[in-house]
Amino acid sequence: MDNKRYFEIDALRGLAILAMILIHTNAYFLNNNVASWLWNFNEWAVPVFIFCSAYVYFKRSSSIKNLGDFFAYVRKRFIRLLRPYYLFAAIYLLISLLKDQKSLSADFIIPTLTVSGGTLDINWLILLFLTFAFLMPAIRFLADKKKGWFYGFFLLAFLSSLVFVFCSFPANYRLIMWLPWSLLIFLSWLLIKNENSDRFLIGGAAISLGLYFIFRQIKNYFHQSLIQYYNKYPPNFYHLIYGVLFVFLLYFLAKKGVFNFKPVKILLMFLSRYSYPLYFVHYLVIYVLTVIWQRHFSGWISFFLWVFISSLVIQAAVNASQRYITARRFGYWPAPAD
Repeated sequence: MDNKRYFEIDALRGLAILAMILIHTNAYFLNNNVASWLWNFNEWAVPVFIFCSAYVYFKRSSSIKNLGDFFAYVRKRFIRLLRPYYLFAAIYLLISLLKDQKSLSADFIIPTLTVSGGTLDINWLILLFLTFAFLMPAIRFLADKKKGWFYGFFLLAFLSSLVFVFCSFPANYRLIMWLPWSLLIFLSWLLIKNENSDRFLIGGAAISLGLYFIFRQIKNYFHQSLIQYYNKYPPNFYHLIYGVLFVFLLYFLAKKGVFNFKPVKILLMFLSRYSYPLYFVHYLVIYVLTVIWQRHFSGWISFFLWVFISSLVIQAAVNASQRYITARRFGYWPAPAD
């Protein structure tokens, strides 16, 4: 495994978690035109987030050579993904019990433990990454050894995204969402092959923009919703090409140093490094502010700032406490006087 960091990816991932927080806070102010527009505009966040994960996997990992390596990788990914999630779920439950003693129910516990929905509906993204823990090594193997099967799989993913433009999935979207989302894995593989080519990035952005407007007109012709949220579960091509457009644009801007201004770079690096725990922390902050505290906010800006700053402070405090505990454990922090 190569643990090298890639600033372009850190910039994209930092921007993506920032956009996610804005989406989740603005969802409370959809009667405001600006908040509603930003809520829809920033729906590139999840596609960019998934792209970053796949990019790092292809950059850092080598092809799995045997079943032992495969299951070792899956086990490591499951622990890394589920440990913070179950900690978050436990804290969420304890907080909700303060509000309602009936929160401890099968309707909460079973979907939470199985990452299948329920009260914590945001766990769909965790389920997707758990699925990708199995899928990514298989895709890497196909990319290295079975190119025909590799391209065939992504043709299937592409066709599924087209089908979902016109048809709804008849069962729970969580059962099939991994297939169209896999197009972003293909994009990451393709971009790595051409990441030093500005022509590829600009051309990719131009083609994505053209396809986006074509499918926007198609959906408009069939009187379908143009709001990204309603094209996301499972994602159809209209939603995915919107995300792909921002992958190309943001990656190109990051390469050109647009995000290199030191305060911006520091913030994006922090957001990227702790994007996964921040995904849970900001949700807890929203829940505490809106359900437990029942605080009223006059506008979307103040609510976003409350959630964003509180999440950063909490994450920084958690990081400091972890460093202190680690330092005490290994004996390089002065012990307090008796």
